[in-house]
Amino acid sequence: DIIESSKQGCTIGGLYISLDKELLQEYTLLYIGDDSGNSKSRQFLNTVLKCSSTEGTKACWSFNPETQQLSTDPMSSLGMSRHVNRRFYLMQKAKLAHVIGILVGALSQDRFQSVVSSVRKKIEDSGRAAYTLVVGKVNIAKLANFGEIECFVLISCGETSVLKDERDFHVPIITPLELEIALGGKDWNGSASCGTDFDEFLEDYYPKAEEEEIHDGAI
Repeated sequence: DIIESSKQGCTIGGLYISLDKELLQEYTLLYIGDDSGNSKSRQFLNTVLKCSSTEGTKACWSFNPETQQLSTDPMSSLGMSRHVNRRFYLMQKAKLAHVIGILVGALSQDRFQSVVSSVRKKIEDSGRAAYTLVVGKVNIAKLANFGEIECFVLISCGETSVLKDERDFHVPIITPLELEIALGGKDWNGSASCGTDFDEFLEDYYPKAEEEEIHDGAI
């Protein structure tokens, strides 16, 4: 829900504005809130990822009310290049996976089942095996029970779909958009390719995907 285009305008950080997506490059976005890059500021990370893309805003600044600091280059303070390189590495690992698990972590999200259906179809169309797992909160102990799965795709809200401790897991955990890139359906486009909004994935590739019942497994 960071930036979603529509016929009338777009949404930035959950706030709807009547401004066409094509006009964003004429504006500087000022984010007011926690810009530390920790787990509580995941929305800020997602905002910067989207706004720093070729279709994003002219610039992205941040102001932290707690520290009273204004940053005109939050990408540097977040170590964004390191983050983007890590996401690219995980996608390269995912390309080699033959068995992929779909982790369901957001039962309450709109169009949730359509996302699961779309991701599963994409995996199976590529000739790979797919398992759907309803996991609730993701942790290392749960996923360690599925040694045959070589990569996981986490379907969750934008603020939790990139795990803070993902380096501790034994296999890559990627987002639906990153899966699309790993399977060759979309080209890598720098930071924009690390987007975590699964609605964007669904609208771009499966706008009328049919919903299906999740029945493969639960833990």
